[in-house]
Amino acid sequence: MNVLLNAIIPSFIILHLLVAPYTKVEESFNLQATHDILKYGLPATTIDAFQYLRQHYDHFSFPGVVPRTFIGALALAILSKPLILLSNANGFYTQLIVRGVMGLLNATALTRYKNTISTIYGKDTGRWFILLLSSQFHTIYYASRTLPNSFAFCLITFAMRDILCGSSSQQNSKSQNHLRRGIFLMIFAATVFRSEIMILLFSQLLNLLLHDKISLRAMIPLCIKSASISILITITVDSYFWQHLLWPELTGFYFNIIQGKSSDWGITPTYYYYTNLLPKLLLNPLILFFLIPFGLKIRATRDRVIDLTIPSLVYVSIYSFQPHKELRFIIYVAVPLTTAAASSAAYIWNRSSKNTFYRITSFILVASFIFSGLVSTGMLLISSLNYPGGHAISQLKFIIQQTGGKFPNNQSTPEKISVHMDVLSCMTGVTRFLEITRENTSVDNLPILGGLHSRILHDKTEDEALLLQPEWWSQFDYVLIEKPELALGNWNIVATISGYSGMEKLCPNKSNYSLLEYIDKFSLVSQIKSEGKKEMEYNFLKSIMRRVISLSEIEALIPEMALRVSSPLKWTNRIPQCSSWLLVPRIEPKIWILEKGSKGETAAKVPQK
Repeated sequence: MNVLLNAIIPSFIILHLLVAPYTKVEESFNLQATHDILKYGLPATTIDAFQYLRQHYDHFSFPGVVPRTFIGALALAILSKPLILLSNANGFYTQLIVRGVMGLLNATALTRYKNTISTIYGKDTGRWFILLLSSQFHTIYYASRTLPNSFAFCLITFAMRDILCGSSSQQNSKSQNHLRRGIFLMIFAATVFRSEIMILLFSQLLNLLLHDKISLRAMIPLCIKSASISILITITVDSYFWQHLLWPELTGFYFNIIQGKSSDWGITPTYYYYTNLLPKLLLNPLILFFLIPFGLKIRATRDRVIDLTIPSLVYVSIYSFQPHKELRFIIYVAVPLTTAAASSAAYIWNRSSKNTFYRITSFILVASFIFSGLVSTGMLLISSLNYPGGHAISQLKFIIQQTGGKFPNNQSTPEKISVHMDVLSCMTGVTRFLEITRENTSVDNLPILGGLHSRILHDKTEDEALLLQPEWWSQFDYVLIEKPELALGNWNIVATISGYSGMEKLCPNKSNYSLLEYIDKFSLVSQIKSEGKKEMEYNFLKSIMRRVISLSEIEALIPEMALRVSSPLKWTNRIPQCSSWLLVPRIEPKIWILEKGSKGETAAKVPQK
């Protein structure tokens, strides 16, 4: 039973990764940096570093608003490399492996935390922790995403486990070691990845001081030493990659907090975390509105619930004064708050046979878990529609492979195919992992199209002056673009990529298409067309499984697994036609793939959204 429970979190994280394999712009820095470290490595000498990094690494071309640390990307690259070599993966599959490693790091942290609370609070608390957490969409969904918050979440989860071990046992050298390690991990996460964690650290230290778990005399030198080591590490690593003296998170703190630039991304009321984002994070309404209050009322669970919830709520309350708010900024509190709720759930569950109240409440708990799981599944399906850029560049790969390129006879140099990708494409899934080839790829590593090696160049120009020049557009063979009318010249539409565009009401008896037609429309978003067949990107599993297991039955299983992972709504193809309104995701064209037309050819008419 314990093994199966421990497998739930990593399994769900990988499932979320497979259903939504593409990324958004917030994840791009760490993902692009990981790609560059894996592909280009590090220069042999420091003398060549500046020119080498500038030539090959993405962050010199697209540095972002503020610089970010390379420490997370470096760790991901080191951990991913053996799996990439084992599977012989490239491109899309390498990206999946990198994100899979990211997800498994967080899964390891959560599983070890669960084992700790099972030891301290009882096995039933650990079991309910797994059930409640696995039904929270955002915690599982973000676990495999290369956000700075996801790296910090991993460290904070390990830190909270250590603090829990250190504060729940008798004061001895072992418990003090746990506390010291937990405090160091929190300081490292705040110094390197997310500065707001200093608030969470403050609330945790205050709680430890109030309960005499650590003395002020021991705490101050520990914090100074931990901060010094963390600052030294980040300055050393990041100054090398950025090629100038730099502490990235300090720069980000100054930009977002001191200068207040984070407000440019939106301002919400002070109470927004409590009224909107925290309930959305925990998802199951019983966690906030019943289980935690119930735990505070019961003497047997009161102390632990206070210790788990107060530091987290202090963090959320203080951080609420920051005008710009996002759910990922408070994701770290999901673990302690869920633990507090799990403690109450275990208390109720263990008394379900004693009286009617606990029996009914236990039934409601199970029902709420199932309901939250269904809601989480729906949110996952909707979220998978938010990456038209990733689907577009994958579709383009098949288009180019099928056309074979346009090659002159007796060509001795690689054919160059130029692709322009607009802002929306780059923000919703296009990454260096998905680009078919890079400009500096050796000839032997180029794909063979039409019998010849072909070099495919990717352009991400945003200069409005250039975008208004017809002669500038003439250099491209293909274009990925949100508004095709902005592409000057003669272009043919070869594919349209749809995506999520809000919600709509669907009544199969009154709408223009049936429920099953809508399901087909939904499932096509996550599929790639090639020669009239739907081909799935998930065949990389064949490579890994063949190398590890070498069973012939896998060949028959993988396509069916991939189809079910990619198109879960297909399971509903036997349901009767609905006679009432359904609320479903609206799917509309987001990105057009254009191919250069011949001279004198009339440009394709662009359909209106």
